[in-house]
Amino acid sequence: MTFLVTQDQHQEGVRRRFRDFEWLRAVLHARYIGLLVPSLPDKTITVLKGDAFVQSRMRGLQRFLNGIMETPYLRSDAAVASFLGEPGDGSAWETARMGTAVMDNAGVGHMRWLQRILCEHIADSPESEISTFKRHVEQRERLLTELLSCAKRLSDKTETGTGSPKVHNDAPLVAILNKCAATINGWGLVERFQPAIYELILLENVKYLLHQATDMKQLLLELGCGVARIPQNLSSRRSAQGTKELLDSALTSYSSPPPSADAF
Repeated sequence: MTFLVTQDQHQEGVRRRFRDFEWLRAVLHARYIGLLVPSLPDKTITVLKGDAFVQSRMRGLQRFLNGIMETPYLRSDAAVASFLGEPGDGSAWETARMGTAVMDNAGVGHMRWLQRILCEHIADSPESEISTFKRHVEQRERLLTELLSCAKRLSDKTETGTGSPKVHNDAPLVAILNKCAATINGWGLVERFQPAIYELILLENVKYLLHQATDMKQLLLELGCGVARIPQNLSSRRSAQGTKELLDSALTSYSSPPPSADAF
């Protein structure tokens, strides 16, 4: 079963199988460490695939592609461009799909994401950095809560006094204060959940840098072992050559006829 993927109503589009969508998500997930890649619908294996099943899967794949195109890093990736533009009726698409490496020729989006996470400040002591950040958020949340309370009291306050009452049109002021209170409340919610987001980004960055450092260490170790084997190979060649010369000399002396009695 293939699905027609189009970027514009006036374009012809390309045909893709579900395994092609799985390939695209696997490549993006491996390239963009710490970035939330949209999920695919469940791969349900059924014998009879009715219209309801096909429509449900099409909606899930549509959400997957929309999520990719809404993310600036992902929509600039070379694998996404190949997925959307390479015709799927020949061997060109299969060649492009099989020849795609995770870290090679990923495009502008991958380079921008690497710069984003590699330039992220990582403190010497993550526990101290997170604790300081939490105190900062708690202090800001307390100040915003007090400001919200003052705004609500100001909004609910009514003018009282003796004498003839005066009618004031406070509707614009009340609307502004209500909007300010809602904005501050939303800001407080964002600040409340920011530590968890910060910890997740920090964890993913540390994991990525650790993975890169481990790979570099293994590469240097293999390079050192290769350099160390070069003198051993040279010495073994020289030793083998000397042994061969000795054997040839011994065989030559053994095969030569013994001296006759006349020689003495």
